[in-house]
Amino acid sequence: MKNDAHSLQALGYDLAEIRDEFIGVRGKGGARVGLYEADMTQAYAEISRVLKPAGKAAIVIGDATVGGQKVRTT
Repeated sequence: MKNDAHSLQALGYDLAEIRDEFIGVRGKGGARVGLYEADMTQAYAEISRVLKPAGKAAIVIGDATVGGQKVRTT
């Protein structure tokens, strides 16, 4: 969230209020990875639901670091 804090605040979001809904920052340790995967599965389903037939979506995902270890999320 640190990378996006300035943009979110400029858009009027309260970071403390939205933190628990932000994909990739919920949970601790290994549980965070499971929550991330569940959140992304839900996000993909919603993207699929709202796209027009033959529509396209671009999703930019980078690898993560959890507890000092690199987690491949791409």
